[in-house]
Amino acid sequence: MNVVHVIVSSTDLLRELAVLARLVQKKPTLPILSNVLLQAADGWLHMSVTDLEVGMVTACQATVGEAGDLTLPVAKLAELAKTLPNTDITISSVKGVVKFTAAGFNSRLQSLPAADFPAIPVPEGTSVILPRGPFRDLIKKVRFAINEGDSRHLVRGALLTLPENAFGLVATDSHRLALAPAVRVGAVGDPALLPAKALDHLTILLSDSGEGDLTFSRTDRHLFFELDGRVLVSRRIEGKFPSYERIIPTSNDHVVLLDRSAFATMVKRQLLIADIVTLTIDAGAVDITTSSAEVGDAIERLPVTYEGPKLEIKLNGGYVVEFLEAATGQQVQMALKDAKSPALFTDDQYINVMMGMRT
Repeated sequence: MNVVHVIVSSTDLLRELAVLARLVQKKPTLPILSNVLLQAADGWLHMSVTDLEVGMVTACQATVGEAGDLTLPVAKLAELAKTLPNTDITISSVKGVVKFTAAGFNSRLQSLPAADFPAIPVPEGTSVILPRGPFRDLIKKVRFAINEGDSRHLVRGALLTLPENAFGLVATDSHRLALAPAVRVGAVGDPALLPAKALDHLTILLSDSGEGDLTFSRTDRHLFFELDGRVLVSRRIEGKFPSYERIIPTSNDHVVLLDRSAFATMVKRQLLIADIVTLTIDAGAVDITTSSAEVGDAIERLPVTYEGPKLEIKLNGGYVVEFLEAATGQQVQMALKDAKSPALFTDDQYINVMMGMRT
């Protein structure tokens, strides 16, 4: 069935199309995936896009003269809406010809059959409420530890944990692990693997203006995230996440207290010389050094709070900076066992584990 007549505000249409267009690939595998499915009924214009892995459904109020559905290229439709003043847009179709009119502008647009648009599942099952701001912060704290190119699909996402009255995200690429918890109100729930692509789109949605919290639900094959009247749908990652608890060191008893901002600035400077930084820890100070045959070498000293034996560990400087930029405390802790064991970085309950480098 085709939309015969629907009138919608250009401002409302553009707002939703701008969100949907982020999910559409520039060169999709199927032509229909470049289009948005428009479905008009009962005073609403529903809009859907998908790339077969992640999809989104949203809507805005409209005057529906006659209900129906059709598809149009989402990028071109958004560009047209963007050029118009705050006015009403009329979209109609007669015998397969789609007309787009507004403020004296009249056009006919190419469409593809709505029947060819892939079906997007609807939310089902028990839902969990996740606080908007804290969830956005958790994604920032673990996203960098996901390796989307890894052949092991189980580490191409982050594990959502749902203990009672709390939730958290955990990610690992086998060289490091990031774990971040937050508070919520609710009972214990089963953990779920959230694909990196879904997390990226959620970051954008959670950063948009809005005050509502996120509603999360799932089926055997899909994950659903409802926010501000929009639903993000993602395929599930099947399988069991690695036993991350075993990766977190429990016997790193040599603790260094560092100024987060000063430490980050120094490591960033060292990265201009080489990717691997050597940290030599002694009473009251850490010497940060790098060396490169092509560039040269460098050393810088950071005063710290530390009482213990002299230790040395080599770490990926980029990993260190990513943790420090995601952390929020004025000071962070680095706990070590020896030069060959993983380093444990903490900022309150935010944890990063980094494997030592061997050169």
